[in-house]
Amino acid sequence: MLSISNFVTHSVRIRKELVSPRRCIGWPAPVQNPPHNANMHGAPPILTINAKNDPETSYIWANSLLAQINGAVLLTRDRDRHTLYILKGETATVIDAYLVNGTPPAPNIILKT
Repeated sequence: MLSISNFVTHSVRIRKELVSPRRCIGWPAPVQNPPHNANMHGAPPILTINAKNDPETSYIWANSLLAQINGAVLLTRDRDRHTLYILKGETATVIDAYLVNGTPPAPNIILKT
């Protein structure tokens, strides 16, 4: 059964995903940086980070980006919200280890906090 909390989280995400692109339809200026594939090769290990229920950036988009960056690792927080690092917890600890040591976590890691 869908709880009120889950309903609100998913409703907000759906609303933002439907409303935000509509704001740009008919914009009179040309797009300066249109979406494109990253196609990155030969870069040092890159850590991508996303929450499963992020209301701003889709988890599907995070996995798509991961597929475009050779050697990248996706760190997933199994929660909602957009700003993961300031929430501290396991996710921030793994990010700190990456930033300090330059070593990415194991592929497909999913953390609760």
